[in-house]
Amino acid sequence: MRRVMVSPERETGDVTTFQVAHDHPNKRQVFQLLATKSQSAMWRFAQLGAQQNCSFNETFCISLLGVVDEEILLKALQCLPIIHPVIGGRFSAVGTTLLIPDNCKLNIIQLDLAHLNEQQRQLQCEAEAYRQSHQPFDLATGPLFRASLLKLNVADFQLFISVHHIVCDGWSLDVLLDDLGKIYTAMLGEGRFPNPSRLGVEVFVDHINSDLYAEKKQKSAEYWKDNLKTIPNKPLLAEEEITQQHKQTFDFENYVIKGESLALIKRFAKAQGLSLFALMFAGFAIQLQRKLKLQALAICIPVARHLDAEMENSVGNFVSMLPVTCFFNEEQTFLDLCNHVHQQLLDSREHAALDLDEIIDILGVESEQDKAAFKLARFVPVHKYTPEELRFGNAKVDYRGIPRAFDTYQISLSMLQGGDDISLYVTGDSLCFNQQYLVKCLRELETIMLYGSVSPMTLLQDLELSNESKEKILAAKTSLPKTDIEVKLKSMFSSVLGHADLSVESDFFHLGGTSKLAEKLVESVNRVFDVRLTLQDLQAQPSVKHFAQLVQQAGGQLGNLVVSLNQQRGRPKLFFVCGIALYAPLAHNLQEHFDCFGIFVSEEEEFFNRHEEVSGMTVPQLASLYVRAIKKHSPDGPYVIAGVSFGGIMAFEIACQLEHSGGAVPGLVILDTILPEAMTRDWLATVQNILRTLQGKLKKLKRKASNLPSTTAKTNFRDKKNARFWDAVRGRSTTTYLRGDQTSHIPSLVIRAGDKSNFPTFLIARDLGWGDKLKGPVTYVEAPGSHLGILKSKVTADLIATYIHGGFKPSTAVV
Repeated sequence: MRRVMVSPERETGDVTTFQVAHDHPNKRQVFQLLATKSQSAMWRFAQLGAQQNCSFNETFCISLLGVVDEEILLKALQCLPIIHPVIGGRFSAVGTTLLIPDNCKLNIIQLDLAHLNEQQRQLQCEAEAYRQSHQPFDLATGPLFRASLLKLNVADFQLFISVHHIVCDGWSLDVLLDDLGKIYTAMLGEGRFPNPSRLGVEVFVDHINSDLYAEKKQKSAEYWKDNLKTIPNKPLLAEEEITQQHKQTFDFENYVIKGESLALIKRFAKAQGLSLFALMFAGFAIQLQRKLKLQALAICIPVARHLDAEMENSVGNFVSMLPVTCFFNEEQTFLDLCNHVHQQLLDSREHAALDLDEIIDILGVESEQDKAAFKLARFVPVHKYTPEELRFGNAKVDYRGIPRAFDTYQISLSMLQGGDDISLYVTGDSLCFNQQYLVKCLRELETIMLYGSVSPMTLLQDLELSNESKEKILAAKTSLPKTDIEVKLKSMFSSVLGHADLSVESDFFHLGGTSKLAEKLVESVNRVFDVRLTLQDLQAQPSVKHFAQLVQQAGGQLGNLVVSLNQQRGRPKLFFVCGIALYAPLAHNLQEHFDCFGIFVSEEEEFFNRHEEVSGMTVPQLASLYVRAIKKHSPDGPYVIAGVSFGGIMAFEIACQLEHSGGAVPGLVILDTILPEAMTRDWLATVQNILRTLQGKLKKLKRKASNLPSTTAKTNFRDKKNARFWDAVRGRSTTTYLRGDQTSHIPSLVIRAGDKSNFPTFLIARDLGWGDKLKGPVTYVEAPGSHLGILKSKVTADLIATYIHGGFKPSTAVV
């Protein structure tokens, strides 16, 4: 097999720059490689007809805007077989051998459309895309790569490239695209030629035919026999339909998930430690399960089998298609399925020594109908280059995939990641998945992701798929109040209107507010906040958000009071201390379980301002004010108290005082309150952190000396609320209090934040330092998220709900 190297003497030039060295001194005209099992299976399928052959066409279009040297671009295309000889190959008459010639000239078409009008040019481009995707390759003659360059005008070019999947998998397409750009740029004298990988397809073929790989295959075979004991899918086509399947048409549809929807989904995935791919896979599985009414189904995914990172720069067919099995039951929640899928994906990748066709052979599947059951669905993740990553000289570059004209799967979903959005492309056999279903499929997939992200403990059968559900979810997430004044006003608006689920953006009068109700609301607001607003003020600013700004501008302040954080339904009460708006997201997630309240004590501000002073307010004194407010609101209890950060210390003292005064306190919830004694210095991390800080300051000084603008925004690792709480935990008043002998026998739940990046130079004890304070039954658990971020996590709400509904029984479980 020949090797390709860049001449060290010249970094730019034309094709002659590439000096070709051969492993074989005789310079054979054709090099032979044994076809892999998956290549042989593709070859056999392609022999069934032109449409079956076209099922493996990989086609994409590169858009180049700006100055383009057509002659050099054509030369760059002819250089691709020099770096990646496999694309110039052909197969033997029986499909068992890949024959790679020593020299290959690619079939490239050049069309000048500049004389046509815009509509005619568009039609020509569409026709070329159709031709590239519908024209089969002759596997016996090769080459298995073709291209066409369309000139739309002097600064607008469309380059269509098509290559057969049998020699170029999806991963390799990215390599081809990147190398073509590098070659073209180098020939312009503006860059270096790409260095071909030393580990090409011949090394891969030798490896998968080795004795060592045979052992891997045996282990993989045992796994797949156990994992796929029964055929997981129900074939949607009859036997005669399957044999004629590729004479049918395939419909195509695309959809983009972006903005707030994508942000919510990504936040959930990060909080749960899941990949976006696993999350989308689970959503796709739910849709198929609802259509097929099955308890188990398999969706195939591509898994790369490169030996190492260097082989990733080679072009070939290195990918296995593997079935990932999903099992369903009536008690399964969305989060359960996501975790199940996550593990199944890991297991499948661990046993990727076999391809799908080899797995089917091992299972002894014979009928075409049963084989088709394994090839029901495919889900493919694709990473798209950003404009900064891809270079074709000075031209502006973009590219897009052309849908396959036919497919080997009845439905295929591709997830294209690039930039700030996620693009979804779905292709379906029109016999089973028509255009109408595909449109519905993509829209419902986004709704499933949203619904599952905000309510992961929802049973699969209860997940809502309508577009109205999506709008409701987004509205609910944007309706949460941001300040304590907004929290109280939202409660007052709801009370007056009798409308529990209003948004902070909702118009009071659009929700049914009358002049009489408005007068009642304004009167209440003036009394509670001690301001002098008028009916005209409410008419001018009729939403909670904007009316809260008027209250604040008028000097309105909250007195000592208990504020409702969600709709009150007569359920068990949960009181949050040290903050109101801070707990709004958590209360929102707990609304199906508890009536949640936030407590505001005006003296709290004095405590935070004077916690270092000897004469300042003490922790027990501040706690007594909270106790008074709680008892005034609910004289009889019971009282479940919760607090985050410094609020955890306050919750502890409040619960103790309530219990000592005869109140029923069935439970205490402490949210990531780290006592000082729980932290020990990690000296290695400290030194590394100091070095990073010094490096950052040095870069900043260099940029300042060069009069260059800063490239990074000024940030702090803690927000103001976080810093304020942490300072209070370490303050004189709190330190003095913690040195005391105050203990509690109240059943307690201590939730630790999984993300400790706020404390990079410390090791933190698992009990957060509460071991000597909590003498009663105690449960220590961990929730995903940062110090204050856990308040937004649905997992935190589920932990609290499980703990309280379970009768405050202790557990050692760690989530």
